[in-house]
Amino acid sequence: MSEQPEKKRYWERSSGSASSKLMMGFILAVIVMLVVVSVVAGYGYIRYRELSRRPEILVERGLFEFHREGEDDTVNITAHVTMVNRGDKDSGPLELEYMVMPADRATENIFIYQDRFSVDPIDVDESVQVSFNLTLSVGNYRIAYRSYEDEFFSYEARQNLSVREDDIPEDDIEDEYAMDEDIPFVSAGTMILIIIITAAIWRKKYDKR
Repeated sequence: MSEQPEKKRYWERSSGSASSKLMMGFILAVIVMLVVVSVVAGYGYIRYRELSRRPEILVERGLFEFHREGEDDTVNITAHVTMVNRGDKDSGPLELEYMVMPADRATENIFIYQDRFSVDPIDVDESVQVSFNLTLSVGNYRIAYRSYEDEFFSYEARQNLSVREDDIPEDDIEDEYAMDEDIPFVSAGTMILIIIITAAIWRKKYDKR
């Protein structure tokens, strides 16, 4: 009868020791897991931020320079387009695509002219101006600009353009200069020399008399 209390105390001590070790192991495993998850989450966030940093190429405005009327009642136009990088990373080599659409059919994405050309890389908060030529007849148009980096589409903007008959300059400045050059011009020195020679001739004739 006296051995039962001893056995009871032994089992209580053994059970308590095992439970304590099990609890400590569980707590340690949870701490290790939290550390691993925190490290992986931090690395993933850093990678996400790094990958999310990218250039943001915008087409801010397009200015149109009208030239004299071309053939078949068309107008020669030079478009000057400003592109700017508003992102948080410098861009690589870019390409600008533009499409000219009739204004009344722009919603149908029907274009009458399209072209694409290379643009130099643009640093953060820097801009670059590119130019291209158009030949259009009188009418209303909408121009769509699309920028690409490494063949991936990045941005699109649209701008209206109206070509009217009174927008067409009659002559170029170069032609005006050419007309001025055709007019004979006599310098002041030449005029003085002619006057002196004329006076000398008249004086000589007068002295002979």
